[in-house]
Amino acid sequence: MKQAIVSHPGTIVANILTDLGVGVRQFAGNIGVTPATVSRFLSGKTALTPALAIRIAAALGSNPAFWLRLQANYDLHRLEKEIDISGITLYGASEEDVWLNELSDERTESPVFEKK
Repeated sequence: MKQAIVSHPGTIVANILTDLGVGVRQFAGNIGVTPATVSRFLSGKTALTPALAIRIAAALGSNPAFWLRLQANYDLHRLEKEIDISGITLYGASEEDVWLNELSDERTESPVFEKK
């Protein structure tokens, strides 16, 4: 089984722009932000903001919520590896609560992209 790679949304946008033959300056001008802002985002140095998600979605014909879910999924995936929760006590847990966690996981899954 392949290990899923969760990509920063900037990486995904960068790949799309490359495929379209659109440069950083052209894209930045089109969406009304500085080339530096686009460059930092495309390289994964900054997170996607709701304002930038709206602009990217308008330029690429997509939905801002899609891009924000990708950012949230990326952040969560990264932080789950970094934060040690072994010393945290779970309050009020019972076997009956397990179904709620499973249901929650199914409904909140974000798209995961595999690296080729």
